[in-house]
Amino acid sequence: MKLNGLITIGILMIGTIIYGQDIKKDVVEKDGIKNNISSSNLGMYDGTTSEKAKALFQKAYEFSEKKDFQNAEKYYLKALKEDPNFVEVYDNLGRIYRRIGKNDKAISNYKKSLELYPKGIIAHQNLAVVYAIKKEYDKAIIEYKEIIKLSPDNAEGYFGLANSYMMLSKFDLAAKNAERTIEIYKKTNSHYLNEGYYLTGLIYYYWGNNKKAKENLILAKENGAKIDPKLEKKLFSVQSNNENIQLKTKEDFSKHEQDVINGYNWLMKTPIGENPQKRKEISAFLLKWITGSPNVSLELSEKIVTYMDCSECLMIFMSGWTNYALTTKDFNNKFKGNLAGTKSVIKFYKKNKKALGKNKAIEKYIKLDGNNKLEDYIKSKI
Repeated sequence: MKLNGLITIGILMIGTIIYGQDIKKDVVEKDGIKNNISSSNLGMYDGTTSEKAKALFQKAYEFSEKKDFQNAEKYYLKALKEDPNFVEVYDNLGRIYRRIGKNDKAISNYKKSLELYPKGIIAHQNLAVVYAIKKEYDKAIIEYKEIIKLSPDNAEGYFGLANSYMMLSKFDLAAKNAERTIEIYKKTNSHYLNEGYYLTGLIYYYWGNNKKAKENLILAKENGAKIDPKLEKKLFSVQSNNENIQLKTKEDFSKHEQDVINGYNWLMKTPIGENPQKRKEISAFLLKWITGSPNVSLELSEKIVTYMDCSECLMIFMSGWTNYALTTKDFNNKFKGNLAGTKSVIKFYKKNKKALGKNKAIEKYIKLDGNNKLEDYIKSKI
């Protein structure tokens, strides 16, 4: 699979803390891919003993923070005249050149930094990012491997490798390194764990393994990541074209169980009147699945479903019962099914009462539920 048409998902090259110092970062974006370029703080490598060079460095740094890159470049170059071996200057010149789109100059400065200080993780990382921006992923991989040699537990090295291998469609290597990234983030209680899950989900998605893609993207969301709407729609939304959904065999129904759960959740959380066409499509799909399912068997009793005049509520009852059955695998419990369906209706009605209008039958259930008598009532009607 070629990844030239990537969904625009901000793949963030996660920042680290190196040598006990917080690293200043800029996010740069190209073709929908976001990357971090790091700058070196004064004294990161103790790169100079010249007080004049240090003063010029600080002035350049201040101009850079104000996005006055012309003056920042000017004073960094002055600092180099005072001390041509001032390593931090080369790192920060690389950052400036990247920010103004002069990638080749950025590369030459990062290489000079590494010539002076081969163990400079920041320079290796930034050089890798610029190579990735230029789509020279093989060169980026060399830099990320060097980071891992220097720092075997550096999550950013594995993250970068995973991303680069993914862009080369080497999904087995990408997944291996992404999983290693997650291991390190878990071990260190990193707040970047969501990005590790996100990248892993993307890798499996482009590899064609939607099941593992969903698993990791759900974990990414649970840990605070925002999933690109296009990807979320593609992986998690119920298919809207019901004619393309085949529901003939037991395997067909089994294949769409998650779509049923997703459909129920969408109906519950989305107010009536918001996206009515999608509500109509999801309801049609759910009805088609529920009425033909070989495992889920619903019995609608007028003694319990006393609000047949509310078609929206009826659909919520049916999908609520079905959601209970699918999530618990308790397919034959009529009491629990009726209870789950009724509680879903109560929740849905409360949220949409203004749009639905007052319904005395559901108001009765709300009162029973409030008095902890709903379960006994349902049991008495089965």
